[in-house]
Amino acid sequence: GTASGLGEDGVSPIFHVFGSLLRRVHGRRHRDLLGSQYAQTKLSQAQSNRIIRRVDDKLALIPKVIKQAHERIIGERQVCNDDKILSAHERDIDVIVRGKAGAQTEFGNELFLCEHPGGMIVDYMLYGKGAPGEGKKMIQSVERQQAFELDHPLEFVVADRGFDGRKNITTIESQGITAHICPKDPQVLVERLGDTSFRYWQTRRAGTEARIAIFKNHTSGRVWRAKGLEHRKIAVGWSVLAHNLAWLARKVRAAALRAPPKTA
Repeated sequence: GTASGLGEDGVSPIFHVFGSLLRRVHGRRHRDLLGSQYAQTKLSQAQSNRIIRRVDDKLALIPKVIKQAHERIIGERQVCNDDKILSAHERDIDVIVRGKAGAQTEFGNELFLCEHPGGMIVDYMLYGKGAPGEGKKMIQSVERQQAFELDHPLEFVVADRGFDGRKNITTIESQGITAHICPKDPQVLVERLGDTSFRYWQTRRAGTEARIAIFKNHTSGRVWRAKGLEHRKIAVGWSVLAHNLAWLARKVRAAALRAPPKTA
């Protein structure tokens, strides 16, 4: 097809595609040069091979980028999210539609956290592409926790309205668990607010947003720098461990302060 008009940056779309082709030729030339003359550098063979693999990975991506650019810019056609390349460096990030002011759409990985009333994180999951809906995440979390064979089984499930749904509530209540999920229907919400227990647990849920903010900063003000989904999953696991150890330490210290002084 022929290109008409300019892109968002004021440049004809055909130049974007042509530039990608030039970068492909340029990258292959440097890749071949490193492969044949790595001994003249300070790199070991293993280090040069690693660089070559990374270059090959990016070179293989260029045809897909060109196709996507043609569909989106020249053809003005939408591309399915599952086929869309969002990042050349992080292939596992997904489109997250939040529908909030200033953040209608975000890109990244969805993180599910579940905490017990005291604030300890008891379940988590970091999702890659194609994450299930919030209701499905909740059901999966309940199933994981039930598999722990806990001494005290789950009694309540508390969540915001994004987790509401007749099927979700039926599935939870069929396991003898009370669902204190905020209803989407305003009329149903008014009725549920008449329940003292429901009001209490929904008030308790307000602290979850702060918990997520603390957790996201790795509990010590340091944002994750993990590359790749598997490494990010490991980082999440370490953050859960660090968070829960700090939580236990605060509980132990509080218990020690409440204990009566020992007599001589």
